[in-house]
Parts: sequence; C-alpha cells; structure tokens
Amino acid sequence: MLWDKPEHYGVACKRVACKQRKSDFNSKRMFRAAWERIVDRIRARHLIVSFSDEGFLGREEMEAVLARRGEVQVIENVYRCYVGARIGVFNPSGERVGRVSHLRNKEYLYVVSPEKLREAAVRAVAKAG
Repeated sequence: MLWDKPEHYGVACKRVACKQRKSDFNSKRMFRAAWERIVDRIRARHLIVSFSDEGFLGREEMEAVLARRGEVQVIENVYRCYVGARIGVFNPSGERVGRVSHLRNKEYLYVVSPEKLREAAVRAVAKAG
C-alpha cells in the first residue's frame, strides 16, 4: 500500500497507472514463466505457497514447477466462496445477468523442502509460515 491517493477508475477503484504498468502475474499467458523465475531464484530452504484452484495454474502444473526445488507436499483446504458468489451476478441496475458457477473453492498450501517431511512437520511449517 502506498496510501498515495492515486487517480483511479471503475467500481473497484483500480489505479489508472495499472493500465500502463502491466504485471506478468495478472496475465494467464505470462504467469507460468514469471512464476518459474521466482521459484528458481528464491533463496530459501523451505517454500510455503498458498494458491487457489481458481488461479492460472492447476494443481499438477504448480506441483511440477515447485518440484524443481524439492519434495512437494500439499495441504488442501476447502472454503465457502464470498457472498457475491452465493447471491449471483447482477448488473448495476440490479438485474441478474449470470449464474453462480460454484460455491466453494480450494486453497492448496504447498510445502516444499529438500527432503520429504513427516505430515506433522508439514502442518507445523505451514502453520508457522
């Protein structure tokens, strides 16, 4: 947060500067290569990564990228979607314009270590992280 009161647009009040300064992490086409660069360059013994099943990579793809760093273990958590997903999709006039696709999503908590950890250790690392 910069707290700099930038010029913004739209209902979500996005920064106008975001139109000129694009991030590879906001592009499905560019995401994987950008993520691989991060994973390859980070200097840490253990990695803990939280990623949703609604992200740009599926679970198998994410595990393949992370496996370059060591043993990958996954804790899966299921959550109810936010209230907007439960009530439906409406336009600014209040008319229903879409339908709810799902009411739950999954968070995958990936724990990556040089060696396979016992399940209790994975949960401890995840909790501390």
